[in-house]
Amino acid sequence: EIIHDRMNCLFHPLVGLSPMYACGLAATQGLKIQSNSAQFFANMSRPSGVLTGPAEIKQETADRLKAAWDSNFGGEKIGKVAVLGDGLKYEAMAVNATDSQLLEQLKATAEMVCSTFHVPAFKIGAGTIPAGQKVEDLNQIYYADCLHALMDAVQTLLVYGLGLDTPKDGAEYSVRFDLDDLLKMDSATFALTTK
Repeated sequence: EIIHDRMNCLFHPLVGLSPMYACGLAATQGLKIQSNSAQFFANMSRPSGVLTGPAEIKQETADRLKAAWDSNFGGEKIGKVAVLGDGLKYEAMAVNATDSQLLEQLKATAEMVCSTFHVPAFKIGAGTIPAGQKVEDLNQIYYADCLHALMDAVQTLLVYGLGLDTPKDGAEYSVRFDLDDLLKMDSATFALTTK
C-alpha cells in the first residue's frame, strides 16, 4: 500500500506537483547565471569581442585574422598582449555583469526557489534578517512558515494510511512528531511544555 502525500494538485486530485517543478525555471536561470559567470572568469574576466578595421576586408583575410587571433589569444593564451596594425580595433561585445544586473538576478532566483518551499530567504543567506528579531523568533518563523504544514500533513496521512483513525481494542493510537528540539528554539514555549 502507498500513503500518498500529494502536493499542489493543479491538474488532477491524485497527481501533485513538487515545489521543484514550480521553481524549475528560476533554478535553471540561477544555474545558467553561475555557469555564465564561471566561463566569464575563466576567460580572465574579458568579454567576447570583434576585430574591426577601417575598410572592408576579403573573407580569406578575415578567416586568416580569426585563426591567428584564436591561436595567439585563445584558450590558455588569454591575457597576452595583442598588437594591432592597419587601423584594426578590438571591441567588446558581451554585456558586463553590472549592466546585466547579475547579482540582482541571482538573488531573485534564490528568493523564488525559497518562496516555493516556503523557506525564509534569510535562512539560506539570500535575504536580509528581519530587524529586531531574536534568533528564537527567526527559527519560529522558519517552523511556522515552512515545516509546520509539511509535518502536519505527514502526521495526518500516517494516521489515516495506517488505519489509526479508528480505535482498536479500546485503545486509540496516533502519530505525533517529537517537537521538543524544535520547541527549544522558543525558550518560553519549551519552559511551559516541560513543567
